[in-house]
Amino acid sequence: MMQPVFILSTGRCGSTMLSEMLAECKQVLMLSEFLVSLSPGAFPRRPLDGREFWKLLSTPRLKYSTLIENNIAPKEMLYAHSLHRSAQDRVPPLLLVTLPFLSESPRELLDWLEPQIHDRPEMPVARHYAALFELLKAKLGRDFVIERSGGSLRFAAKLYRMFPEATFVHLFRNGPDCAQSMSRHPSFRLAALIERARPTLLVDPFHTDRRPEGPLAPGIKAILPESFDSDYVMNTKIDLAEFGRLWSVLVAHGVATLRRIPERQVISLRYEDLVADPEGMLGALAQRLGLPDGDWLQRAAAKPDRSRSSHPAAAESAGLRAACLVGMRLLGYH
Repeated sequence: MMQPVFILSTGRCGSTMLSEMLAECKQVLMLSEFLVSLSPGAFPRRPLDGREFWKLLSTPRLKYSTLIENNIAPKEMLYAHSLHRSAQDRVPPLLLVTLPFLSESPRELLDWLEPQIHDRPEMPVARHYAALFELLKAKLGRDFVIERSGGSLRFAAKLYRMFPEATFVHLFRNGPDCAQSMSRHPSFRLAALIERARPTLLVDPFHTDRRPEGPLAPGIKAILPESFDSDYVMNTKIDLAEFGRLWSVLVAHGVATLRRIPERQVISLRYEDLVADPEGMLGALAQRLGLPDGDWLQRAAAKPDRSRSSHPAAAESAGLRAACLVGMRLLGYH
């Protein structure tokens, strides 16, 4: 069995663009936002049987359902913005992005998968994932599996334990630009507000129904699923430095893990280089991954928008530069 490839990133650094580029190669099974859509719960420690694994794949996650119900679902959530669902649907994780990215009939593909998985014996989740990848490869006629989730750098250690022979593509972008992009994105804005409230809440409120005793401040109530306020989430002021710190922590943890993985299994790719020379950088990446040559490379190279590669104004903030300093040094930016 060919080992999967995982594209790791902090998010907001061009990973969606890279997945769209690689998907131009028709032999690639591009699993877009697969693992992040299964969080929390994507990495259970105990073995699961087929029914339990299907529950992991199909149970809607409260955080994504809340964003959809409040009309602030990120544009990457293809199914949330499609005509396939009714307004009341709570969308199964596989239908958020992964299957709509692969098929024009994602619901039918989901229905086909269920009986293939239900009766499987108990096994570690890594084996379930590997079998799922093989099922989709065979069904859709693909040869290579590439998984890409925004923010997946935080999964690096778990993925390496589960797939110790996999290849890991680390896509990264300078911190101030990432922070600026995070500041406009619903999921990252919510993450920053949850982090701000952590001294009071102690845990992510979308992962548990436990709440502190006594009255809560309006800004905390606004990020709870039972009293969610999308206007507050999208419009309250969050300093860019908060996103810079979030980015830097993700980079520090991710780089520490990547340094433990054999060099032959890690490919580093800088977003700025990919945008400046898409054909050259993508061609080199495709060669490392064993992907075939073809006119798909030219089609893919036309996708990057060079006008969006940098936001100089973001870098002028001393607080933001300080928040990103650790991550910038670890990634070799000057």
